[in-house]
Amino acid sequence: LLQVSCFGLRSLAPLCRFQVGGLNAHLKLTKFSQEIRVLHAAAVDESFHARFSAVGREYVYRLYCWPPHLAESPFHGWPGHGHATPFFESPRAWCLNSDEALDVAAMQEAGRHFVGEHDFTSFRAADCVAHSPVKEVTSLRVDTVECAGPAFGHLAFPGTPMVTITIRARSFLHRMVRNIAGALVAVGKGTVAPGKVPGIIKARDRSRAPSAAPAHGLYLTKVFYREQDLRGI
Repeated sequence: LLQVSCFGLRSLAPLCRFQVGGLNAHLKLTKFSQEIRVLHAAAVDESFHARFSAVGREYVYRLYCWPPHLAESPFHGWPGHGHATPFFESPRAWCLNSDEALDVAAMQEAGRHFVGEHDFTSFRAADCVAHSPVKEVTSLRVDTVECAGPAFGHLAFPGTPMVTITIRARSFLHRMVRNIAGALVAVGKGTVAPGKVPGIIKARDRSRAPSAAPAHGLYLTKVFYREQDLRGI
């Protein structure tokens, strides 16, 4: 949902031509016209770097528990809907086909083990190029949001709980958030006990941790900067 980027100009004089409206008008002419919108643009000091000046990032992972008996809905069999999935959420969240809700309390208990500074090798992608696997997670929250089900004519889907995993750190290893989300879902399903998480972290072995959650449930929601770096933003 939120990405920050920066680029250089030879002078500030043409800056007005690069305001939000102009940037979005240009994007309409590209293949990204439906995927990307610029929300804000401003001049910053030339020492500012969108990636390296960041002092924190927040990601949210979205999960949707969808009862399998709804596979007989009119949308079953549509492209991308070979399994029972909520029509609007399937491309935007990890839709779990299950009559049993995730054990959110167990996920919250497990999530507390990730907070703090750890060697996250067990939750690091094989192709990660970070110099060190040590990262500090400053907060991790697992919440349940009641979502009203959409209605299509005579067909009304019941409200189904959305589970969100919100995690903050200065920086993350490649695929770290998805790997943590996958582990928390395994806890929520009861296949991994919350008390096993510290041992998985200490093992520093990716094969000891559950599979990664799919990419389409992951969202970057906030990027944090020092106040002095935001002058002009």
